[in-house]
Amino acid sequence: MKTMKKKGFTLVELLVVIAIIAILATVSIVGYTTFINKANISNDTAIAGELNTLLEATNVTDPIKSFDDVKDALYANGFYLANLNTKTNGCYFVWDKANNQILLVDGDFKVLFSKTEPSANKADWHFAVSDLSKVAAIEAAGYTVEKMITDVADIAAALAAGGEFHIDTSLVLDKENLLTFNTDGANVTLNLGNASLSTNGVLDDEIPINVLKGTVTINGGVIGAAGSFVDADGDVVNTPIQTEVGTTVFINDTVFNTNKDGFAVFAGNTTVDNATFNAEDLAVYASGSATVVLKNTTINSKGRCVWSCNLEYTNEETGEVGHVGQNNLIIESGTYTGGNNTYNPIVACGGKIEVKGGTFTNVNGGGIFTLRDASEYETIIVTGGTFNGVAFEELDTVDEWKALCNEGCTVVIANGVVTITK
Repeated sequence: MKTMKKKGFTLVELLVVIAIIAILATVSIVGYTTFINKANISNDTAIAGELNTLLEATNVTDPIKSFDDVKDALYANGFYLANLNTKTNGCYFVWDKANNQILLVDGDFKVLFSKTEPSANKADWHFAVSDLSKVAAIEAAGYTVEKMITDVADIAAALAAGGEFHIDTSLVLDKENLLTFNTDGANVTLNLGNASLSTNGVLDDEIPINVLKGTVTINGGVIGAAGSFVDADGDVVNTPIQTEVGTTVFINDTVFNTNKDGFAVFAGNTTVDNATFNAEDLAVYASGSATVVLKNTTINSKGRCVWSCNLEYTNEETGEVGHVGQNNLIIESGTYTGGNNTYNPIVACGGKIEVKGGTFTNVNGGGIFTLRDASEYETIIVTGGTFNGVAFEELDTVDEWKALCNEGCTVVIANGVVTITK
């Protein structure tokens, strides 16, 4: 009986088979990767096309002039730029400002999709970036970076770096992540757009937005401060924003909502334009030696609309409360509605108020001005406006002006200027 020997593969044959399998696998993976990449680019191109369609439609009725306009237009249609990442690895959606179009750009800044010929000026290309680690490389290449912030922790990094950053999703602040602007030379611009900052978690005397140093611009948004604390007098106090002496602050198109005794405190030079303050009692408190300018501002209050006061101090020996510094609150235009049984809408408390225009109404039918007799400095100067439905030019007697302020005020009319003192 013969014994049959089983013949197997030699080592060389096995190596050849393995090599062939490896080559086939590599070709398949490369092909599959190429297919996936093309599919992702196709998907991103379709999204870029849809974004452009939305911008074109918006631009017809509401011209798009800035990145904030782009952000808000897309936000209104359900697109959050901060979360709108491309499926294609390393690519970006970019706003070409010169041509008002969205580009699809790869990591080497090569245009993969454009509606029309892109701008040759790199600065016209606005990269919406939510990963702050990528900012430096894009800026080094000469392009414009719009930092998109979605997390409170990222705000701290953006504040430290200065410059401009945007929020297009609503954030909730609590005591652990208050916004403290303390920049020395690095100006900061916070663009809220249609987003909101809710400060419901602030339950003591911490200020949710506190400007300690530098120049800060806040654009858009709704800032609410429902959190509160009870002060020594038993009053519920709520301050959504405070600016310190020596700072410069610009607030544009922003809405502030506060509860009882909630008010914005401006001790630094502050310009407010086209903002709204909804308050239970006091809306704007101008303090210290600052100049505070209100333009196109709407204030709805159940008490005081504005309160101009110098910094308050207490004499340790006598316990007497006094004020230092000369505050100047300038009202250029807007609508101011308020008043209660204690105060009229516009109150000077050791500070100076200049009224150049605006519409002022006491909902209780009383006066407009109160001088609290806090110091020798309190003065109200009026050169324009409408008061309880009566235009400035129609109020031409001292008695008519006295009727608009608290008892005991002194009125002087000279050269078209009305000066009210205690």
